[in-house]
Amino acid sequence: MIQLDEVMALLQKTGTDAWGCCAFDEIAGHLIPCRAQKRIMEGAQSILVGMFPYLVNGGEGNLCQYARVPDYHHVVGILLKNTVNGLKEQYPSFTFEPFVDNSPIPEVRAAALAGLGVIGDNGLLIHPKYGSWCVIGEIVTDLPVVPAGREPVHCIHCGACKRACPGGALGEGPFVRTKCLSDITQKKKELTPEEEQKIAQNGLCWGCDTCQMVCPYNREVEVCPIPDFARHYVSSYPLEGKDDVPRAWEWRGQAVIQRNLGIIQGGKDHTKPAK
Repeated sequence: MIQLDEVMALLQKTGTDAWGCCAFDEIAGHLIPCRAQKRIMEGAQSILVGMFPYLVNGGEGNLCQYARVPDYHHVVGILLKNTVNGLKEQYPSFTFEPFVDNSPIPEVRAAALAGLGVIGDNGLLIHPKYGSWCVIGEIVTDLPVVPAGREPVHCIHCGACKRACPGGALGEGPFVRTKCLSDITQKKKELTPEEEQKIAQNGLCWGCDTCQMVCPYNREVEVCPIPDFARHYVSSYPLEGKDDVPRAWEWRGQAVIQRNLGIIQGGKDHTKPAK
């Protein structure tokens, strides 16, 4: 087996130093059923896990923090692809497969096993330097890399995120996705009056950062976004001028985010997305 330090120089070319490794066997029984699972090679040994900080000090706005930077699927996807090409050159006898977000890998669990932080009650992985303001990406490989060998560690359960959650999605039981305000802002179906009210009160036309903002682990994080996130930063929708940069909300189309903006601004006939 090789040490993680042997490939760290290649991994850090992605713009982040937050990399770890867990054994594929520790994740194999927890894979998420999806088409991408077919991309996992026979004899997978290791999962290289990276956390990509996106927080930018940009002031007030009506978008959640991850939506203010270019679409993370696009940004992290390209970075991981380039890294995989470098790994293939260095280890031509082995296979490397990158994943981001829509992945068979339970990324928070993998990151925790890789020693990259603690799991918050909001389900997010909290890195000791960058907090939870990160996107997680993975590279599955049949290259045997020495894993971190850690059990998942959970946060201190202070209850701050549960008390502050505007939708009540974080109760004493399991996370209730349908109550999560971030999910509500992405909802294409007709909104209930209660859902509209929550969007209006929160003031964000896409996403929600409340649970991260109140988390004590996020109080003194290092604001050091990877360069590709810092470029083309915007704080609010609609964007000023022409913008050809991929954005996280575009997968839902303009109608949903425009509806939410209308709710915040007190517009009429905004219950259904505009056509």
